[in-house]
Amino acid sequence: MYAIKIDEDVFVITGGAIKLPLQHLMEDRVHTKEELRKLECAKEYLKDNGIFDEDSFFEFLKEN
Repeated sequence: MYAIKIDEDVFVITGGAIKLPLQHLMEDRVHTKEELRKLECAKEYLKDNGIFDEDSFFEFLKEN
């Protein structure tokens, strides 16, 4: 599973993929490359919406 850590015990899960043991980088395979793209999109979305810790994350959820 791939996720972005927002705070100590708060994570936003962005997806998942099976990674073969011989592949060391996410860029090595199409499906893991897509997961990396989703991580970057989610990271930008969080940043653009002022989400940087647990409080701002849950405040955002309440407002939307």
